[in-house]
Amino acid sequence: MSLNSTLPSSVEPPLTVIEPVPGWRAVNFAELWQYRELLFFLTWRDVKVRYKQTVLGVAWAVLQPVMAMVIFTVFFGGWASSISSPPHPIRCSSSPG
Repeated sequence: MSLNSTLPSSVEPPLTVIEPVPGWRAVNFAELWQYRELLFFLTWRDVKVRYKQTVLGVAWAVLQPVMAMVIFTVFFGGWASSISSPPHPIRCSSSPG
């Protein structure tokens, strides 16, 4: 049953028009505070959806960069220590002698 069939033919449902505020608008912190619970649940929903398919969950966001850092440190640390310094100092002057 549709809405129009329950209302008499002379009554139309009210029309609501939502328009953006023109120009730049500063953040309304009072409004953010008023809807803080909604903001929290929307943020939490996005985090859950993003990491739902991973085995480690949200911890993957932390573990991935940490493991990359460890791998690069081990690889480049070992590579840098295997390069020996030259047996004599290298002169960096433009004059002969």
